[in-house]
Amino acid sequence: MSIYDFNSYSPRLASATYKSLLNCVPPTEKSSYLQDVVDVLMHSLSNGQLFFDLTTDSPRIELRNAGWPNAHLNALASSGWVNGSLSPIVLHKSRLSWRRWHRELQLVVDDLIQRSSTSENFLTESLPVECDLPSDLNQEQLRAVLAIDKHNLLLISGGPGTGKTTTIVQLISRALAKNPDLRVAVSAPTGKAARRLQESIQKNINKLDSLQKKKLDQLACLTLHRLLEANKAGFRRNRENQLTLDLLVVDEMSMVDLKLMRGLLEALSPNCQLVLVGDPDQLPPVGSGSIWQILWSENSADFAENSVSLCHVYRNKGALDFISRVLRDQGISSFEKKIKDLPVGANFSLHHSSIRKIPSTIRSQVDAFSQRLSELSISFVAQQSTENSRSIVRCAQSLFISDHMFSLLEAFLVLCPRRRGLWGVDHFHQELLGKKFELGVMAWPQGFPVMCGENQSELGLANGDIGLVIGEGKRRRILFRISGEEGLLTCLINPSRIRCLEPAMALTIHKSQGSEAKDVFVLWPEPLQNYKANSNQLLEFIDSYETRLLYTAITRACDHLYLFTPIK
Repeated sequence: MSIYDFNSYSPRLASATYKSLLNCVPPTEKSSYLQDVVDVLMHSLSNGQLFFDLTTDSPRIELRNAGWPNAHLNALASSGWVNGSLSPIVLHKSRLSWRRWHRELQLVVDDLIQRSSTSENFLTESLPVECDLPSDLNQEQLRAVLAIDKHNLLLISGGPGTGKTTTIVQLISRALAKNPDLRVAVSAPTGKAARRLQESIQKNINKLDSLQKKKLDQLACLTLHRLLEANKAGFRRNRENQLTLDLLVVDEMSMVDLKLMRGLLEALSPNCQLVLVGDPDQLPPVGSGSIWQILWSENSADFAENSVSLCHVYRNKGALDFISRVLRDQGISSFEKKIKDLPVGANFSLHHSSIRKIPSTIRSQVDAFSQRLSELSISFVAQQSTENSRSIVRCAQSLFISDHMFSLLEAFLVLCPRRRGLWGVDHFHQELLGKKFELGVMAWPQGFPVMCGENQSELGLANGDIGLVIGEGKRRRILFRISGEEGLLTCLINPSRIRCLEPAMALTIHKSQGSEAKDVFVLWPEPLQNYKANSNQLLEFIDSYETRLLYTAITRACDHLYLFTPIK
């Protein structure tokens, strides 16, 4: 069994695509090899890969014909399906891709290359190198901050604890020092990531002068979908209705897919400075096209002058830091061996438990956590009226209690690599809530964490936003902390107005991206011993994906990580 979910690939869809191509673009020479090519491309696309690299990739499905790839390439050449500007498939260098996705990717890369070569921007004033720069910036951070003086495009890569937020704050501060009237925006792919970025920025502005501190304190961190004013038809902000910005910083770029990146670039003027920040070792986006990984691998030479890698780790997290680097660089097999050598008392611990129930260690923690949230929610209701269907919390005592509740959410996090199956998110909540799980949010306990499952810009909510159940009966509301034009706002929203609400005492690892917690508990339903070095390319692909998945989970922890695997 693998944690990787192959259910997204549909052989029936691949077969239908092949038949449609035969009808719409009849091949010069028909061959069953062509159906293999379509299957491979459809399988790659279902896994978020926009192209298939013939030099590094191997088909991960069973082919009808032997002779891959030479026999298949000969059949493609004879078919006419890779010839001309209207052909459905592109063979570019060693890569096979659908023409649509090749064109979309090339448009994004070309746009970024053009921006990287543009020197005109809105930072007209000259500043000395040492102006307002703190002495504790390392050379990598210093290079990134000073790059805002001359580059219209800046790519900043860094893992957890490498000072990305500090660099962002100093970079924006320098830009404002050069042009106080600069129109600045900061964004991230998810509401959780945007809110956390805004909170981190506010914690890092104390050393700035009063004017810059005020501007950064008022800076709204919006999701990319809210920034682009997304709706069912697409984005209201586009080439004809561009954003009025001089500088845009986008964090958590690893979660940005090709469609979202294309929409963002179309909504920005060519002179708007663009700063992209992220960790290329994190999970790829759910949508197709991991643009951040592509920029840092295949196209890295095109952006050499515009790229800065932050490598110095400021947060020494002991065994967590060591073990996450082993996992990232050497894979799960080496990771499993190194765990055994960790000293007693290390802030990374491995536990074994029955996969058919929630481990007692986690259950006791969850019960205590739930009890405290319930008590605080009752105290909150005593202070706050919940008559309106959506209201901003302004009562000082209510805000104090809500801050405490949201702080608790940053102290405790349970992660699962999948939604369904044993030790999946649904299994966890079914065990926890019993029959109430199916009854919905009106039956869930007070203080229970919930997640918004869709973007609802009219409410200020984004897919992935975490809230808390407040009140009972007609007074039941969901408490959210929302990033808006006024900064961070605490709001109460009637659950009937929220189209999709899910329990969120546990999250999938994908949904946890952009968040951190002091203590993280990971339910990993596959024995670590199952991951062994091998020459099977399908298994290598699975191991690579699950290595990235586990690495993302571990790097959510600030203080301690508890990894649970099944009993042998």
